[in-house]
Amino acid sequence: MNTQRQSGFSLLEMALSLSVLGFLFAMLPMTLSLLDSVQSAAPSLDQNKLAVNASVGFIVQHDRLPCPDANGDGLENCNGTRRGRYPYRTVGLGKPLVNDSGYPYVYAVYQHSIANLTALQSSYQPKLLSGEVSTATNALDFCQGLRLGLSGGLQSGEASVLALGGSAGVNPAFLFVDPGSADRNANGQPLDGNNVAGLVFESVGRSDSDNYDDTVTAISFAELSARLDCPHIIASVSAAARDANAAYDAWRAYQFYLDFRLFGESVRETSLDMAELKRTIALFNSAAGTAMALNDLATGLASATGAAAIAVASVNAAIAAAMIVTELQSSAEDVAGKKDELATAVQQRNAAEVARNAALAYRQKASALVLSRDAKGWFQ
Repeated sequence: MNTQRQSGFSLLEMALSLSVLGFLFAMLPMTLSLLDSVQSAAPSLDQNKLAVNASVGFIVQHDRLPCPDANGDGLENCNGTRRGRYPYRTVGLGKPLVNDSGYPYVYAVYQHSIANLTALQSSYQPKLLSGEVSTATNALDFCQGLRLGLSGGLQSGEASVLALGGSAGVNPAFLFVDPGSADRNANGQPLDGNNVAGLVFESVGRSDSDNYDDTVTAISFAELSARLDCPHIIASVSAAARDANAAYDAWRAYQFYLDFRLFGESVRETSLDMAELKRTIALFNSAAGTAMALNDLATGLASATGAAAIAVASVNAAIAAAMIVTELQSSAEDVAGKKDELATAVQQRNAAEVARNAALAYRQKASALVLSRDAKGWFQ
């Protein structure tokens, strides 16, 4: 006999299905609330990204950060104001920087004298041994300002963010504060905690609570430097400066060698002058000796002992003539040798001068490259 199985839910399957459906219905309000929170937070996240990107774009265009807006007109006020609204008009945004509840963001920026990030300062100059000085004020100076700000330690007169535990924090390059959607600490304004006034702001990591719903976004010196590729930009100019200084040292060495060869040439010229003077003296001695020999012969002819005197005079004349010939030959050879030495010294000096000129040309080219790279700013 054939039997057919009945399809459908068993009591156990029915119980399990109802349990799952009950759990899903119970979680539905929480899920909808979470989605609503995410959707409401999205505009704020977009605004933070917009503000940071706009600031970076302003830096690339102007080699500095914008000053805060002190009166809400959308324009920067560079009169020492360190805290205010974001100067959206100066930066080029079409509307004020506000959160999804319509509250304006707070904007603060580092302006210490060691590295005023809102002003064009000559903070970086490549050190060239040749003495050339760069007059450009651009990206290199801003990047150097970030390095100085990072190494300058905590400056109490500048905007700072607290550590997560509330202890003394650090100075960022700039920061934003989103006031949130409610006055959580009931102080009559949307900003909460230390964000209400002054230059000390709450930690970036502080989470929402019953008395706090602000969001602090701080861009550190190191992070901003990385965003702008400052290490590469400064390294490019620094490497060129090292090459230029090495070229300067090489030029100095070649210049010293040329000076040495010039001195050697001068010594050879003096030696030749002395040799020619000796030859002139030898010629004078030759003429004087000849005159004296002739005088001795004349005296012998006139004396009573004529034959003997003539013989003695002839011997003396022969000896004198031999000595004169030897002296003339020696002085002539000396002059010829000194001329050869001088010619060699001139060749060495010419070669040294060519090498020095080549080193000078390379030094000038290397220094010009440094100044050219420094003038390029962001575009290395």
